[in-house]
Amino acid sequence: MDDQSSCENITIRTAIKPELKSAALKRGGWIAAAGAVMIVLGGTMLPLAYLKIWGLPLFLAGLVLIAIGWLPYRQLQRLELKPHSLDYDGEYFLFVKDGKPLFKIPESSIAKLEYVEKEHLYGLAIWLKKPVEEKVRVLQARFNFEAFVSDSASRFQGCDLFLPYFTERSVKCLLESGHAS
Repeated sequence: MDDQSSCENITIRTAIKPELKSAALKRGGWIAAAGAVMIVLGGTMLPLAYLKIWGLPLFLAGLVLIAIGWLPYRQLQRLELKPHSLDYDGEYFLFVKDGKPLFKIPESSIAKLEYVEKEHLYGLAIWLKKPVEEKVRVLQARFNFEAFVSDSASRFQGCDLFLPYFTERSVKCLLESGHAS
């Protein structure tokens, strides 16, 4: 890499595709609707004697179904408001999640960066050189890097690290800038 490009900083951020939000809303909507129907039908159809016994459990089960149904959509909305980012400073790639830096990857340890997509899951796949020249530095004490690596390998076969929701356009921008292998 030449001296000019090593002085450049580049940051890419996650972005949620509208199709992904729509799919999460449709999937979760049915579960949430089942919870709402449970509450309404339980409250209106059950006789008072049964309602005294089963009213509270039905109500709580309905609320749990509603929460479970809307949770994936809510997580995507939260990610839109506070996106993850990947910063490159000329030497290291820094992954920031929820405003907290999680880990730093030295550029010398990266064999390949690539955009990957499977169904509704998309993002940046990172393959590390074997053996790793410089170790990935974990910056948060409570972050379980081994579990992150294991989850990445299960989502996309063969990749060492998978950073979700980085769009093809942002990954292409990173690759074309000459900062990645």
